[in-house]
Amino acid sequence: MREVIWLVISPRRVERMTKNPPDVNRGEIAVKVTVEVPAKSFRPPVVERTLLIEDWRDGTELEDLHLRNDVITAAEAEQIVQRRLDRMAQILRERGAEVTWPADGGGRL
Repeated sequence: MREVIWLVISPRRVERMTKNPPDVNRGEIAVKVTVEVPAKSFRPPVVERTLLIEDWRDGTELEDLHLRNDVITAAEAEQIVQRRLDRMAQILRERGAEVTWPADGGGRL
């Protein structure tokens, strides 16, 4: 048996569970859970598992944007995009991924 369920979680509790991707309200997150149970597991005793949801953003801070004004120039925007692309590539490499840029220079400004 294999089933995908979605949990909508607030800081207080699991708000609801659904089988379709949910809409979430402010302060809630959606967690996709794939449950797989082999046929031989359908017998006593009761199976218990703990599911820990960690913040996937830990270690991925992109603290490159410190706006002094409400408006930025096109050059500043390009600089911000490039810094973020470089930082995301660094994070992916640290997690064991291979990062390459397209031959047409996409990803490199």
